Amino acid sequence: MIFSINIIILCVILIALGVAEYFLAKKGIIFGLIIPIFSVVSALVIDKILFISTFVYTVVFVLTIIRQKDKEKQQKELDKMNIQDL
Repeated sequence: MIFSINIIILCVILIALGVAEYFLAKKGIIFGLIIPIFSVVSALVIDKILFISTFVYTVVFVLTIIRQKDKEKQQKELDKMNIQDL
């Protein structure tokens, strides 16, 4: 019973930090690197199982940055079209 509660708590923490990583990565690259770097350091110091969370945070960071770049590119194209229409 205690083992399953610990897994549930770990999953909740993982999801909460994943959401926090998403919003930090949206703010900027430097802010988005905070949680993955902290996870790598803690995984090296504490336990190897934390590499799973490190991988998740890094994937969230990379996907958020790619999404932001695509949005910026689309916005630039729309701005160019609007300027040309005027």
